[in-house]
Amino acid sequence: MIVVLSMWQVGLVLLCRGWIVAALGLRAVETIVMKLNAVMMSVYLWHMTALLLALLMLKPLGLANSDLLVSQWWSQRPMWLIVAAAILVVVIRLVGWVEREGAPDVRVTPKAYPLTDA
Repeated sequence: MIVVLSMWQVGLVLLCRGWIVAALGLRAVETIVMKLNAVMMSVYLWHMTALLLALLMLKPLGLANSDLLVSQWWSQRPMWLIVAAAILVVVIRLVGWVEREGAPDVRVTPKAYPLTDA
């Protein structure tokens, strides 16, 4: 099933390729993509943590129940995504500096020693 889903998604992207390339030609879209690209590794690394924290926050409110009818379950998805996205923004603000700035430079510059026999 996952192979079929993957092939469908690749086919959809190839079908929309012309529109995507045209949109990326716009300066505003290019700027947004570049800014998102700058934090994409942080998003990849932290998105599940943000979702778990969101579910832990929503569970006491009764908004993270898995025993609901299908329509009720789907009606709660927007709340999950909004809360998880808000948490993800906070997490990326806290840890994203590593991706933006890189790790501190810890290289040691060798000291020059005279090559004379003393």
